[in-house]
Amino acid sequence: MPANRRTIPRPERVDAIVNAARLRFETQGYKDTSLGDIAKDLKIKPGAIHWYYPTKDDLFAAVTRRIIEDTRAAVTSELGDDAPPMEVLVRFLSASEASRGLHIDAHDRLNESAAVAEVHDEFHRWLDGLLLSIVRPRLGPDQDLELIAEVAHIMFEGLLASTMERDRPFEELVQFLVDMLVATAPQAALAARRTAPSTRKRAD
Repeated sequence: MPANRRTIPRPERVDAIVNAARLRFETQGYKDTSLGDIAKDLKIKPGAIHWYYPTKDDLFAAVTRRIIEDTRAAVTSELGDDAPPMEVLVRFLSASEASRGLHIDAHDRLNESAAVAEVHDEFHRWLDGLLLSIVRPRLGPDQDLELIAEVAHIMFEGLLASTMERDRPFEELVQFLVDMLVATAPQAALAARRTAPSTRKRAD
């Protein structure tokens, strides 16, 4: 006799919802997926999903977080915990290409959903930190790391959300972006110092 859904542990029920939603979002995209579609796949009422995820954006945020976590785990399993950060960055971004459509959907929902924005910000804090661990040893002590992180954030957004076909190997693109950041950092720091307000006291 099949188990009553109420007897199934809550984590298993949540996991089933996220997995079903992930399949729908990956194959149909955010706009063409409804909670009714997902409930139908699970053979449950839509209200049962609302119990765990009040809105479609809440569920989409959970799916996005799951994809990121699964990708990071797969890269760690493949490369090991002590892999060079550059190799981790390239492998992660390469693996994320398969979910490019969802990255675009997530970016479109940033200003509409606090839940999606939170996952997006968590993801980029990790990604930006990974990049800084790569470029920091190659920079001088007075470089503007916040500026570098901000520029890196913009570049990664472009890589993950771009629909343009690429002729170059992905690793080559990432290496070029990293080298470009390192090469331009001294000029950026000099420009920042030139435009910073003077700290000298003005004469009365």
